[in-house]
Amino acid sequence: MVLNMIAGVTVLTSFIFVGGYIVRDNPIYEQSSFKTRWLISILSGTVGILLMLYGSYFGEVLIDLRYLPVLLSALLFGFQSAVITSIIIGGFRFFFIGGGYSSLIGFITIVILGIGSGLIGYYLKGLGVRKWIILVVYGGVIGNITLFILGMGITVHLVYTFHYSAGSFLLYFCLSYIHDSNVLYRKAKREALTDHLTGLGNMRAFTGLIEDNVLNSGNESYSLLILDIDHFKAINDTYGHLAGDEVLTNFARLMMKGSRTKDKLFRNGGEEFAVAMPNCSKEEALDIAEKIRRIVEDNTFHVLNRDISITTSIGVATTEDGAVPFKELYRKADQALYKAKQSGRNKVCV
Repeated sequence: MVLNMIAGVTVLTSFIFVGGYIVRDNPIYEQSSFKTRWLISILSGTVGILLMLYGSYFGEVLIDLRYLPVLLSALLFGFQSAVITSIIIGGFRFFFIGGGYSSLIGFITIVILGIGSGLIGYYLKGLGVRKWIILVVYGGVIGNITLFILGMGITVHLVYTFHYSAGSFLLYFCLSYIHDSNVLYRKAKREALTDHLTGLGNMRAFTGLIEDNVLNSGNESYSLLILDIDHFKAINDTYGHLAGDEVLTNFARLMMKGSRTKDKLFRNGGEEFAVAMPNCSKEEALDIAEKIRRIVEDNTFHVLNRDISITTSIGVATTEDGAVPFKELYRKADQALYKAKQSGRNKVCV
């Protein structure tokens, strides 16, 4: 019996750790589609079936951790997932394990568990410990009522309660650990691709995203803007680096104002910036570049109690006829930027 309990706990924790690893980049429980909820419900139901296979019999009564996948579905995904999981587990218990009176009672009570826990999961949001305690208490009450209906003695009640409580504690501990680890992982990954000063993507994000998008753009036009703040070194030398940082931050804000919502903005280092523009023709890219140039030229930068004006030079490159290597597109945009700076600055060139 003890070995079966340990095996059941192992199955449950393995499911949590493997599932947590799979969703480490995208937490599916925050925004999940109908299809995803069905898939998770089926997987949770399968885990419940495995837990029954590692259960222990007291007469015709099977003691196991099958309730916990139902509670987990309710915690993460709410009503629908909990009910589906409970029906899968209960159906397997009735049709493939036993099939007598105890199997019928087991089927009915686990469906009741799914409905009740699903309602709790629906009305109580988040993954907090209070929500989990309520779910566990509810599941414990249902489980002990089931044992009472089946005429089990106090020893079986105590064994079940201990097994169930220990499993629920370990499950939530593992879930919390995986959740917190994934949050830190996503934060570190996000910060590794973000410029700390402006909040735009950094050079690493720029090369990774643009290379993938350009090489897979197919027949769609893909445009790239390379921007440089004119005479930025003079701003640093005259007003100091704090003023320079203010200019960079406000310049990034003006870039956002002039670009499209679907465009990706980056600071490539120093005073060089980039705008990646999917599904954007050369003509549209030139219009947007000119719009950004005018916004910057017309703006007064208030830095360290001083009002200063700046301008920007912009190079534009577009792939019109299918994919081209990223380095080639970047080289063309950089050459266009050099042309703009050589011809007097504060210009857009292609």
